[in-house]
Amino acid sequence: MRQASGPLAAYRVLDLTDARGILCGKILGDLGADVVRVEPPAGNPARREGPFAGEAPDPERSLYWWASAENCRSLVADLGTPEGVARVRDLARCADFLIESFFPGFLDRLGLGWEALAALDHRRRTREGQHVDLSQFEASLHFLAPAILDYTGNGRVATRHGNADDWAAPHNAYPCAGTDQWCVIACEDEAEWRALCGAMGKPQWCGRSDFATPESRRRNAGELDRLIGRWTIAQEARALARRLQRLGIPAGVVQSCADLHRDPQLAARGAFQWLEHPEIGRAPYEAWPFRFSRTSGRLRRAPCLGEHTHEVLGELLAMSGEQVDRLITEGVLR
Repeated sequence: MRQASGPLAAYRVLDLTDARGILCGKILGDLGADVVRVEPPAGNPARREGPFAGEAPDPERSLYWWASAENCRSLVADLGTPEGVARVRDLARCADFLIESFFPGFLDRLGLGWEALAALDHRRRTREGQHVDLSQFEASLHFLAPAILDYTGNGRVATRHGNADDWAAPHNAYPCAGTDQWCVIACEDEAEWRALCGAMGKPQWCGRSDFATPESRRRNAGELDRLIGRWTIAQEARALARRLQRLGIPAGVVQSCADLHRDPQLAARGAFQWLEHPEIGRAPYEAWPFRFSRTSGRLRRAPCLGEHTHEVLGELLAMSGEQVDRLITEGVLR
């Protein structure tokens, strides 16, 4: 039986998304909602995404699924069968939200579209629901907002320019002492640039004509990066980043995945929690990035395929074990 906790613990979500919408259910589950993921017999396509624990492809050992599907329950139903559709429709009556990522019209053809489900919801609650149509493409456009606005206002098409920035200078990752150690440094205004020159022991650079303004520093970025790199190469990356941060200069260490698990700030926030998984064993999960003062919630591992089929149908639809077993034998459930 699910133990409810978190700010959305009073709500149930029927999740029909594939890899394209998997994070929506994860976030709602992280916030405490009872997320029931309905998977096809072969499993959610996200289970076939690598990398895999042990490196051999296995739907129960996909680390992508394992990291993206915690705090949910897994039920398998074949939507290619009338019985499978009927069970999902019954589950929809018990849900507060239904989320899906099928092509337009697919659920309508199964009688699971917005109009049908809204009618069920209206009858049960005596109030109308809402259909939220979210475009994956449009929802991601904000990542390109500066480039789109630049084209709209100036007719300029964005091109690749590595670590360089259209405004800040310097703006790059600089080599530090050791093997493959780097520190990112960015100066977004003159105060930060003057502070960096002071930290490098080169206050005279503030008066150099080729470095005197952001525009001149961007024009001469190659030479500027070379000189800064000569200074950073002798310094330990973390110590350098901390020193620059104390001076008000944006700086940070380029970290590997192993570095993230040793990062003292992430450790202090409990960014990774170790959980037991029946297929993978004890492994670290990425915890919530947000913290609630009164509803802390609880992190639960990603489910195995069909792990909660009996539990969900028994709990929500009052189906007996024999009824569920019969549908599993017929290939409707798993």
